[in-house]
Amino acid sequence: MINRFWKTNINFENIDNRDIQNIKDILFEKDGKRNGNSFLRKIYYYCKPLIPRFLQIYLRQLKAKNVEDNGYEGIEQIYKETFKKELRKLGKKSHFIWFWPKGYKMASIITHDVETAEGFKNVLKLADIDEKYGFRSSFEFVPEKYNIDFKILDELKDRGFEVAIHGLNHDGKLFNSEKVFKERLSKIKLYVDKWGIGGFRSPSLLRNALWMQDFDFLWDSSFPDWDPYGPRQGGSKTIFPFFISPKTVELPVTMVQDHTWFEILGKKDISVWKDKIKYIEILNGLINIIVHPDYIFKYNRIEYYSQYLNFLQSKENIWHSLPMDLADWWRRRDKSEIRFDKNGQHYIEGPAAKDGVIAEAMLDAGKLVFHVEKHNTSHESFHNS
Repeated sequence: MINRFWKTNINFENIDNRDIQNIKDILFEKDGKRNGNSFLRKIYYYCKPLIPRFLQIYLRQLKAKNVEDNGYEGIEQIYKETFKKELRKLGKKSHFIWFWPKGYKMASIITHDVETAEGFKNVLKLADIDEKYGFRSSFEFVPEKYNIDFKILDELKDRGFEVAIHGLNHDGKLFNSEKVFKERLSKIKLYVDKWGIGGFRSPSLLRNALWMQDFDFLWDSSFPDWDPYGPRQGGSKTIFPFFISPKTVELPVTMVQDHTWFEILGKKDISVWKDKIKYIEILNGLINIIVHPDYIFKYNRIEYYSQYLNFLQSKENIWHSLPMDLADWWRRRDKSEIRFDKNGQHYIEGPAAKDGVIAEAMLDAGKLVFHVEKHNTSHESFHNS
């Protein structure tokens, strides 16, 4: 995994590092388990249709008060320390394919999970707001929970937005058993083919990494990087894409969801979003936010979302992308390599050659420093401790 992340000429597989050897064991979840729903979680979702909405929220709020958050950085720290160790051994700089095309400092996607019929009515209104600030986003729909107006889906596509699948019926039972999962996945794939799309997100970010290893979606976005408040606590511990299966690029959700921040935690500002963007900027990672048309128009929360878009717009050197384009880039980067010509000059060979750039990695007073060749041949340095 570390070789696929750095895309350098160093072979990290030959490095004696216990953390790297066991990285697959620490990649998923707070409890260290990759399997699906716990027994209590299964019981909750079986009973959920009988629980009044206000009581569901109250139970979530009670749970949130007892959360212990031990932070979200994990995988990147292991990757960086291993790279620094190798640079010390080599005594010189190294080169790698930069994380984002054209030398962008970080990447950002905006996603909207549409959970109810009421939320579906607000889809175009929310798209208008994104468009007002110059963004295009992805809308994830639940095909068997409410009526789908395909004119709206077609309009979204025509306007440059993306359409994706958000489970099958959003009842929390997708991962109750492997049998249920396979049956529902077959139905989900039929909708994917019928709608001509390639993206998937699991309802409530419930997930089972072992079963998802057979995914053949273009992208999945069912793992938070770190979420101590969700129905399944934990996450992937990374703010970068990775491969959840041989075919599927995982785009981790790296921002606190609007529903969690406003509804469960009762906050009335966007401080958590601003702080996380600044953190991601330092590490050159992926900003991936979920905002629901079902909830964001309540209690004037749309003003907070507008503040978020305005803040995002004010940041420089961000690649604002759709999930399908970002996943395509990560796949092309994965299939490319750094080569050297007869004069010793490095270049990118493979499908990332047209818009990829090469970065130098070096040590400066013990810190990892990236010197990035921008696509227009200018340069910029990024410090990464």
